[in-house]
Amino acid sequence: MTWFLALLVVLAVWSAVHLSLLIHRDGLGSRRPPTSRAAWSDATHSLPSHRF
Repeated sequence: MTWFLALLVVLAVWSAVHLSLLIHRDGLGSRRPPTSRAAWSDATHSLPSHRF
């Protein structure tokens, strides 16, 4: 019974490490988002301010 519990603990630790490595390699949480475009006020300065 003790070996079975030890095997379960080792399997759980290995699964957690494997999952964290997969997430890290995928780039989730470690990459910066792309830079945003110019503000809307700068891009729409020539549009009329009233509704059509």
